[in-house]
Amino acid sequence: MVLRASGEFHLRRFFGQGVGICALGLTTAWTWIFLSPGGSSGTVIHSALDLLLALAVLVAVCNHGWPLSLRFGLLSGGFGLIALGDALHVHQLPPGLPGLLPLAGAALVVAAACLGIGPPAPAPRSGRIGVGLALFAVLFAVATLVYDHYSRLSAGTMLLASMTVAGAGIRLTLAQRGWRDARARARRAQLSSAADLPTLDAAIAIGPDNRIVSCNRLAERVFRRGEVEIFGKPVSRLLDSGGGQRSFEDLLADADREATPISAEMCAYDSQGASFPVEVGIGPARGEPPARILVVRDISEHRRREEDNRRLAAIIRSSEDAVLTKDLTGVITAWNQGAQRLYGYRPEEAIGRSVTELIIPPERRLEAERMLTEAATGETISFETQRITKDGSLIDVSLRAFPIRGVSGEVTAVCTVGHDVSDRRRRERDEARDVEAQLWRRRLTEALAAGDLVFHGQPILDLGDGSIHHHELLVRMRLGEDLIPPVAFLPYAEESELIRDLDLWAVETGMALAAWTPVAINLSARSLGSRALLGAIERKLSDDVVPIGNVTFEITETAAAENMRGARELVAELNGLGCAVALDDFGTGYGSFTYLRHLPVTQLKIDIEFIRGIDNDPTDRRVVESMVDVARNFSMTTVAEGVEDERTLELVREMGVDLAQGYYVGRPRPLEIEVEASGG
Repeated sequence: MVLRASGEFHLRRFFGQGVGICALGLTTAWTWIFLSPGGSSGTVIHSALDLLLALAVLVAVCNHGWPLSLRFGLLSGGFGLIALGDALHVHQLPPGLPGLLPLAGAALVVAAACLGIGPPAPAPRSGRIGVGLALFAVLFAVATLVYDHYSRLSAGTMLLASMTVAGAGIRLTLAQRGWRDARARARRAQLSSAADLPTLDAAIAIGPDNRIVSCNRLAERVFRRGEVEIFGKPVSRLLDSGGGQRSFEDLLADADREATPISAEMCAYDSQGASFPVEVGIGPARGEPPARILVVRDISEHRRREEDNRRLAAIIRSSEDAVLTKDLTGVITAWNQGAQRLYGYRPEEAIGRSVTELIIPPERRLEAERMLTEAATGETISFETQRITKDGSLIDVSLRAFPIRGVSGEVTAVCTVGHDVSDRRRRERDEARDVEAQLWRRRLTEALAAGDLVFHGQPILDLGDGSIHHHELLVRMRLGEDLIPPVAFLPYAEESELIRDLDLWAVETGMALAAWTPVAINLSARSLGSRALLGAIERKLSDDVVPIGNVTFEITETAAAENMRGARELVAELNGLGCAVALDDFGTGYGSFTYLRHLPVTQLKIDIEFIRGIDNDPTDRRVVESMVDVARNFSMTTVAEGVEDERTLELVREMGVDLAQGYYVGRPRPLEIEVEASGG
């Protein structure tokens, strides 16, 4: 009966304090009733065996955890009645009853055997049964001591009674200490329920008076207080509602009313009295004695991050720079007002669309894909490029692209900050062009002084007889071992008075060449109407060295448009001297035919843009034919520029063009003549 189900002997329960007190009380009663002085030795032995049987029943009940289930109760009661009945029978008191008790006990044992042993049933009141039996044993022992005052009992009975009372006292002392330990363990168990929370959470337990009865180590760290400054103090020293409408007591009442944990933001105070925000989880009162668990999390850093995020969002919203984010496929997910100002699209027009299709020029799309790929790997990229606005304008922008990471650290999106640098880039280009212009003007000045300018002549074919009608003179600059074409320096010369010096050199050098072969000399817009230039031409013609028919002066349609009055005067003067005048690049302006009313030129040079397309474009062909007809009506000869192949040459001949110029006819080359010209 004292064996567990596994067969293991339960020493702790067998020698438990409660079992001992009950056993002492039972033994005291047994010796008082059944071992009174004067009994025979057989009676004493018989009573002792019955006592052992009764004690075995008591120990079995205690070892079973006091679960008085029906099966176990019948078995225990049966053996107990057998022991009591046998003892009463030995002492023959009271008459008749000793014979009935063993029979009743045997019947209970048989009933228990018929029900079977089975698993022990839970007994929530088992603790109360044990306390009741122990209390009865103590009261019986006290009664024995009182009775001994009036009628002397045996020494053994008195010793057992004294031991019972002493054992009860010891038990009460240990119970009081155990009760305190149990309370501490209960509080620790309550606090341990917060062990699964993140490691930055502090847990404190408060009693019914709202004083702190326990806390974990993290509470000391969160509140910057030592253990002595926390235990036993009112929780209001550490927390309050932070000036809110609901007090801390209201929150506690809500936790009890809801019967589930609630959370609230509160104000906490450290040992210096400094306040900081915390989030507090408040559980309802539980346990015995009742205690609440407060789980406290310092949210100062969280609040700082929120404030930083709000400040950053405000900065982004009000930023003059274009800030946009896109996912890793290039679809726009955010678009600020700066982006709307820069690119012209409203957020609802841009979000959800591909950034490549929206604002990136076709020639820059590979660049944009590389930028997105690099940013997706975690790189930050800065560069300058170009973008297209809603109205189709091309703008220069400075971009900085950086990755946006998720909670786990992976790149989830890319943010791009763009700044319009069109004005700066324009200034830089202007400054660079100014530097380059000054450089070429200096070189041109030096070349004029040093005689490092030379003419190459490009042949112009007479389509009537197949001969070279004349050469157009094209200037070159010697620079070391190189010959520099006019496109490198002529535009800068035309922006300054230096072009007049260049035109004067061209007239003097070109007319010297005209003494040997027919040539065409180009004049700039700035020289139109220049008296110095006309004087140089008159001097050369008066020398009777230059045949008048060998010189043709060319002015561009653009130059004539810039200085129509000067062009008219120059053409009239040159016609008066007997020189031919050609209108170059004819057809490039919208009023090309109008110029013919004011400029009595003798030759029209049809622009290369029309000649290049006459084989495939019927419109260009009709335009060229119209120009040829107009020139004939004005008694002008026509020159087709840009003849690059035999087919084009045949077409312009069929259209009635007089002269042809182009790489198919001949490239510019040095004229193989020696010229000795004064001043050139």
